[in-house]
Amino acid sequence: MTPYLDIFANSFRSTLIFSLAPEMSWFVALGFGHNPLLITLAAFAGAMLGILLTFGLGYLISCGRDKLFHMDTEVYDTFGWYFSKYGIAIFLFQGMPFVRVFFLFAGAFRVKFWRVMAAAVIGRTLYYLYFYYTMYS
Repeated sequence: MTPYLDIFANSFRSTLIFSLAPEMSWFVALGFGHNPLLITLAAFAGAMLGILLTFGLGYLISCGRDKLFHMDTEVYDTFGWYFSKYGIAIFLFQGMPFVRVFFLFAGAFRVKFWRVMAAAVIGRTLYYLYFYYTMYS
């Protein structure tokens, strides 16, 4: 497997909700001198796909919420409003392992997809910039 495909797959697995795998292949590939831009793009693409699938799973859960959870519509809408207004900032902290779960909640509460992805892109970019800076400074 090429290092880029391995990094993509590892980043994908690390952002899925039930994964415990860290993104070690990204660090290893940087340590072995592979092209940092290509490695980061592969890791970024894998992470975004994992986030998209986790958000989609939450959205599917919300479609059957009446059957799965007996939550009052008013309570559901209130939680969704608070999460959309204040919870979106959690996606800026991509290095925290518990953040993956909130992508599921964002889908379940039907937070606007573009807001979730914009915060995820910013957070993931900051995540990689932080580690790249600490490794090479």
